[in-house]
Amino acid sequence: MGMSLGQFISIRRKRMLMTQEELAKKTNVSKSAIAKWETDGGIPDRDNLYKLANILGVTVNDMHQIIRSIIMAQLSRQKSEIFIMN
Repeated sequence: MGMSLGQFISIRRKRMLMTQEELAKKTNVSKSAIAKWETDGGIPDRDNLYKLANILGVTVNDMHQIIRSIIMAQLSRQKSEIFIMN
């Protein structure tokens, strides 16, 4: 699997020389929300995804592609597990 959404957010934030706290203030969320997203403990909701894309200088489509690739990898893994079990 490629890069996770959390890794993507973290890398983009660091490239912009921004702390989690600074990104949190810009997105109007808590620092712990940023940490949660960056460690793949959750996915930002639609409104926060738009805010993040704007702040990080990427398109929402870029972020959706990462989410879709994660979902496809999970589905593929589940299908493999089912096949192995049968």
